[in-house]
Amino acid sequence: MKQNNSKIENASESIKSLVEEMGNGDGLVRQEARRKFVGMGRPAIDYLAELMESPKNVLRWEAIKAMEQIADPISVPLFLNALEDDDADVRWIAAEGLIRLGSDSLKPLLEALVNQSTSKLLRDGAHHVLHYFKEGRNRDDIEALSRALAGEENEERIPLIAEKLLNQIK
Repeated sequence: MKQNNSKIENASESIKSLVEEMGNGDGLVRQEARRKFVGMGRPAIDYLAELMESPKNVLRWEAIKAMEQIADPISVPLFLNALEDDDADVRWIAAEGLIRLGSDSLKPLLEALVNQSTSKLLRDGAHHVLHYFKEGRNRDDIEALSRALAGEENEERIPLIAEKLLNQIK
């Protein structure tokens, strides 16, 4: 028999049941399961992260929504990955999660833009997130980066502007 070391496979029956409920066809059942995951806080994130690998959009959406509501900085890499999800709704919630985390998400977002600026989905998500940082101390540079992300400036400037901002906030 093949051994699977996934957290969900080894989880208690109550976690397995919640995971199943997250994919239920009834939205109220899914919402209640999500509420229970959110109530667990940080320990739920490992289980939710595994759901982000599901081919089912509804499971990925419920997982990212729960992480957005938990609002723990440990989710930042998961939000960044979800900005490139196939499903626009998952990408939107991932951006909302980064916004909710505020300054905890800015440095990792900028690092992603420096290293992966060719990703259109990442750029679109970053543009949405950066809108909420325009009132900060690096306002002019954030606005310049937002313009570049929106295609108003040369796209090749994105990693350069992001790196400049990174150096300012370090």
